[in-house]
Amino acid sequence: MRLLLTDATCRMIDKYLEILYNYSMNDIFFMNDRDKIIYLAGIIDGEGHFYRPFVKAGHRESGYKEPRLVIANTDKTLIDWLASNFGGYVYAQKKQKAYYKQAYQWVIAGKRATMIASMVSPFLIVKREQVKRLLTG
Repeated sequence: MRLLLTDATCRMIDKYLEILYNYSMNDIFFMNDRDKIIYLAGIIDGEGHFYRPFVKAGHRESGYKEPRLVIANTDKTLIDWLASNFGGYVYAQKKQKAYYKQAYQWVIAGKRATMIASMVSPFLIVKREQVKRLLTG
């Protein structure tokens, strides 16, 4: 299969790759807002997922589907950076085996997850279809 990319998409990918290759964890604390969004898109493409779980409203059977974004990683510095820049919650995941590294999750839900989805959408490659489904349904 051959993928045809526009010039604008190629420039966007070049910028995305430049950010990924040129920033260390210390540098990400000094990015401008646009670069943070592009960096977040890269993290989502590699480590995250969007979904809409059914959330019950109290004890009733009725409820609603709430959009969520979850990113999991073993680097706590990255997870804390996401929470400090975009809000949300940080959770330590239960280790499946004693010799596994400790993993952490960053979770953001509701309108914030939808807002982030629309901001990162132009920069996503792998998760673009997930975001389309999230934003349209």
